[in-house]
Amino acid sequence: MNAVLFLSLKITPAFLAVFLSFAHIAAAGGMEDAGIEKALEGLPGDVRKSVRLVPNSPALSSLSGEDPLSAALHLASRITGDSDVWNRQMYQCGKQALLQGRLETARQVAAKLTDYRAPLLLLDIAEKENTAQPAKSLKWLQTAAGMTRMLKTWQADIVLARLVYVGTLLKHDMQITTRWWQSIKDQETKLSASAGLLVLESAQTGVFDFPKLKAEYVKYGVAKPIPELLDTSRRLFDQALDRLTSTDPQQHKLAAGLVDSACAVLAISNVVHAELLMETSIRFFKAGHEDVSKQLFELAEKNFGAPHEEEMRLIYKLVELWTLRGKAETVQPALAGAETNMRKLEPMYLPFGLAWYAASWHMLGEPEKSSSLLTEAVTEAAKNPNPRMGYVGASEVCLCCAKTGMPLTKSMLDIIISMSASQGNEE
Repeated sequence: MNAVLFLSLKITPAFLAVFLSFAHIAAAGGMEDAGIEKALEGLPGDVRKSVRLVPNSPALSSLSGEDPLSAALHLASRITGDSDVWNRQMYQCGKQALLQGRLETARQVAAKLTDYRAPLLLLDIAEKENTAQPAKSLKWLQTAAGMTRMLKTWQADIVLARLVYVGTLLKHDMQITTRWWQSIKDQETKLSASAGLLVLESAQTGVFDFPKLKAEYVKYGVAKPIPELLDTSRRLFDQALDRLTSTDPQQHKLAAGLVDSACAVLAISNVVHAELLMETSIRFFKAGHEDVSKQLFELAEKNFGAPHEEEMRLIYKLVELWTLRGKAETVQPALAGAETNMRKLEPMYLPFGLAWYAASWHMLGEPEKSSSLLTEAVTEAAKNPNPRMGYVGASEVCLCCAKTGMPLTKSMLDIIISMSASQGNEE
């Protein structure tokens, strides 16, 4: 089926230019030459010979304290010995680039990825560019579809579910999007694809058909976690916020229903979701809807159990919400106690944890303490006896800065440069 989908794409010059940017992936360290040949099957011989490598990651000399994302990318690109870790970290950088509106950076990251995250990031880009560049979005969609044939079944399923959503959003050929949906083998992933289609309907009607989704959930006997449903909930919250901008009481009623549906979807996702609830509570508070913000916060409180990484981000979001409410001073004692507990974790968690506690203190107006913690975070990463995990830790610190608006200090940049130089990777 994937081969049929691939061959059904129109091989236009623009499409070739996009597709060829992915053919460098063998050099990136994740896919064998045979995989590249398989990816290029069916293309003209002269085109196959025209493949060129994409540019390298940001050079050390170009790194700036005002651009933590470039530093995060630089460090992520240095990870070796584990392609999954490399791809995961690069993908996180690509996602952050999208959040910052740096579409070209996101495209460059997508061109470097060597696993199923490449088409996923492309589809994120397609969704982001849909309004301004619909023709270009379609090219990203087609490219992502062509890459499914190189993936393992479970990976292809995840990409196919996203293809169904983005393809329908872009009003792509209905027969093809239907075929994508039918080709998903995993029932939980197929459920997430169905949820995506219902979200597109609710964008028009203001009503999400949760009973229909729940019936499918019961029919499949779902038991596994479905992380893709977090995206469903996030989009429903977006729709609710959009309708709340209206002064029409009916729109507010629809918004309340969308919020309830989003929470119901989270309840059947079987994944930790307190962070999403906190994040959304903050968004509603900033938009002036304190009642909804309180509703979501109280729900988050009941689901505060989380892995170490999410727990540390949760604390930052709690500080942000309390600061918005004018109650920042009440969380400082709790923050200090939580930091003490965090320092008892294994060394591998320290760079990430210290960075997010630095962000919390920065939010509370303690720049000196924040700067000290950030320097300590990068120092802990550099001390890791495993260079791979050192780069992961340092990249996470820089990503935290990018997400929270904190600049990198000179001492942090000096450590980052020293890390790369000590590994013989300075450009």
